[in-house]
Amino acid sequence: MFNEIGKKIKGVTEAFCILEIIANVLGGGSLLLFGLDDENEIFIALGAIMLIFGTLFIWISHLVIYGFGELVDKVCDIESRKSETPNYSLSALAHEKDASEKDVLNTDGWICGSCGRKNKKSAPYCNGCGRRK
Repeated sequence: MFNEIGKKIKGVTEAFCILEIIANVLGGGSLLLFGLDDENEIFIALGAIMLIFGTLFIWISHLVIYGFGELVDKVCDIESRKSETPNYSLSALAHEKDASEKDVLNTDGWICGSCGRKNKKSAPYCNGCGRRK
């Protein structure tokens, strides 16, 4: 249900924004036409205000909600990346300078000089202790 909730928020916001702008234009246009038929200045003014400011207000309010959906997307993306990275400890980072000469490189990857864990060749940090390559 909550998978990709940011995309769902943005999609619903886009749909409602379009529908509300259409309804606003139809309502404002109706008031404007009704005012022109009866030469009633109040309906003409209300129709014009509704067309201009109503549409602008709808667009701005939905822009804020769309921005919230974008924010939710970014937070979910950060959380998914955070779960993929190892938890770095301060002790491992303290030994980083001393153990930098102890790294063993081979074709499959590299072995950390601090903890001895074998890591992928492309990994910039040790997956075991978090020490830099």
